[in-house]
Amino acid sequence: RYPFRHVRGELKGIVIGNLEGPLTKAHARRLNDKEEEFYFSQDPEFVKALKDGGFDAVSLANNHAMDCGRSGLAETIRVLKQHGIHPVGAGADESEARKAVVVRENGLLVALLAYNLAGPASALAGPGKPGTSHGDASGICSDVHAAKDRCDAVAVYLHWGKEMNQEARVPPPDEARESLGRAIIDAGAAVVFGSHSHAIERVERYRNGLIFYGLGNFVFAGTGKSQHPASLIARVKVGKTGAAGASLIPVRIDPRAVRYSPVPLAGKEREKFLKRVAGL
Repeated sequence: RYPFRHVRGELKGIVIGNLEGPLTKAHARRLNDKEEEFYFSQDPEFVKALKDGGFDAVSLANNHAMDCGRSGLAETIRVLKQHGIHPVGAGADESEARKAVVVRENGLLVALLAYNLAGPASALAGPGKPGTSHGDASGICSDVHAAKDRCDAVAVYLHWGKEMNQEARVPPPDEARESLGRAIIDAGAAVVFGSHSHAIERVERYRNGLIFYGLGNFVFAGTGKSQHPASLIARVKVGKTGAAGASLIPVRIDPRAVRYSPVPLAGKEREKFLKRVAGL
């Protein structure tokens, strides 16, 4: 219960997040086209923390989901399902990876989709090939259309953009991401959640939807440096016509201060952080 003990009361409704690395005892498997040096994994027992935190689903559509190979991904999916947590954005083949997960909440059917747009190519699912989901704007929007036809609302998780190590230098989203995020809203999604940059990025209201270009880190192991010492929990109210509104809960994540157990910010610190977010 340690990781989410201070924020458990803030995790309400349908709780989703990005699971950055497999839940497996399998060893790392080097990917020839992966440029970075980091390979992640966590003991399958950590799934109990996700369960206690109230998570309904986690996106596996990221550049670390295949760090322990096919067996690592398969074990991750199996462990999550055994504990009643939906894996989204990865599977035994491309069709399974792109399949929407549907969750019912307060009488609404909400479809969850997730896509890995950060690579590497070898980690992407294909016909008969396990891996993470991926797609271009046309394919993703087609999936959103299909999900909206049978559900009341659609939420899309995207692993996209560039990694940022300096809190003070978070540029606005590039034109390609802005265009894609808005196209997904136009296709019928209520909300787009972004990850991969490790930084808090712009929050944009677009028509009837919301786009969170980057939600930063949360429970994330690091070197002890505090490039991004705070992050956000985004609570979005969705309905049949899109996103009705949202509230942002700032949390301190600096590992030197909170030891990997995020703590909500309060008072002047909270207001200062929210003002910075509003100015992105």
